[in-house]
Amino acid sequence: MDALAKSSGTWFQIQETTYLPAGRYSVDHYIIDFYCPELKLAIELDGEVHDSPEQKEYDKVRQDYLEAFGITFIRIKNEEFLGNPNKAFGRIEEEIKRLSAISSRNPE
Repeated sequence: MDALAKSSGTWFQIQETTYLPAGRYSVDHYIIDFYCPELKLAIELDGEVHDSPEQKEYDKVRQDYLEAFGITFIRIKNEEFLGNPNKAFGRIEEEIKRLSAISSRNPE
């Protein structure tokens, strides 16, 4: 797997490019758990609090708002991350590859 962990944090190397998601990143008045500005990729780790109907509605409104800025979301439940981190990192890696391919075809 190209996803590598360092003691200072998690980073991803896909081909020759290294992506370091910033933790606790602010977009407008919302905070994203991890964000990679180069790819406009948000990674949200969802604990039990996100299971309540009220929180689900808030998360949907928040995600819809941020997606209007072209941000792509990956939501990972804490149980998934703790129970099978390789699967969680695999999901992130696949999305990074997909977004990298798109951005290399459509440079800004």
